[in-house]
Amino acid sequence: MKLSTRFFAASAIAFSVASCTAGYSPEPSYISGQATVTFKPSDGKRYYMEVGEQLAFYPLNSSLADYPFSQKVEKRAMISYLLDENAEPESTSEYKNIYGVYLQHIDTIKIKQPLVYDVNKEGEYGHDPLGLYLDNSVFPTTLIEDGYLNLVFSINYGSIKLDEPLHDINLLIGVNPDDPYEVEVRHNANGDTGKTNSQHGICNFPLKALPDTEGKTVKLTLKWFSSVTGKTESVQFDYCSRTDW
Repeated sequence: MKLSTRFFAASAIAFSVASCTAGYSPEPSYISGQATVTFKPSDGKRYYMEVGEQLAFYPLNSSLADYPFSQKVEKRAMISYLLDENAEPESTSEYKNIYGVYLQHIDTIKIKQPLVYDVNKEGEYGHDPLGLYLDNSVFPTTLIEDGYLNLVFSINYGSIKLDEPLHDINLLIGVNPDDPYEVEVRHNANGDTGKTNSQHGICNFPLKALPDTEGKTVKLTLKWFSSVTGKTESVQFDYCSRTDW
């Protein structure tokens, strides 16, 4: 299968960028899990992987004792891990529950900046359909986490060749002058609207450019043109601005 370079490299998937399997020894007391996390660079002896507002992991793998990404930049990733089911959590002023885990696998996620809506660029954004995964019982799924929109989607495509236009997925902000917390996913198939094949992808969009909620939780509305219903759909998420950008 040949999909667009731009679709994968700039808009959608960066799976299997770093896979780490050395340094752990599964024991009967260990349970396995999966999570979407933010790797937080640190100047100290330990870095954290934020799972939720009050939950974080740190690596027990000796091979991952140092921050695994170059330039000490923050990264989003999907991880598979082993956790001792009898472990007692640590805590800090930032996280209520911190657990040491053995990382089995790391798949980094592409981070792409949202675009500020410009009516003069309507044709560039496109309005081609896509599907969104919104089931919280399925991993991974579309959600808002640690200031990012974790977008999990699917598209249809025809027969893409390397010299043909490529698919673009973008998040637009500023689409509704009356609601700054309304955003929209746009898919530009660049003419490749066939339904011969399908592909799913994941991309994270930082929401830093949205107005500060000043500690309050607001409703964020996400809109998209659905490939399932053939019309524009919307879903709402609870959103509170991140304070440590």
